[in-house]
Amino acid sequence: MTIGWDGLNKAEAVTLAAIEAGAPRLTEARDIIVAFQNMIRRKCDADLVPWLDWAQNSLVTSFAVRAS
Repeated sequence: MTIGWDGLNKAEAVTLAAIEAGAPRLTEARDIIVAFQNMIRRKCDADLVPWLDWAQNSLVTSFAVRAS
């Protein structure tokens, strides 16, 4: 689900669309992880707090733990 749709054949695209439609929280988790990867690549620490807020109540909440 983190790969681009461009390289998928029709059956793969239909399968991925069905997964995304049936598991919106999984799709959101994918989006959160992609955003994190982009933030790290850009070295944009200003995006960290909003990302933590977004990830806090998601399937990837264990990655959104704030240091004390």
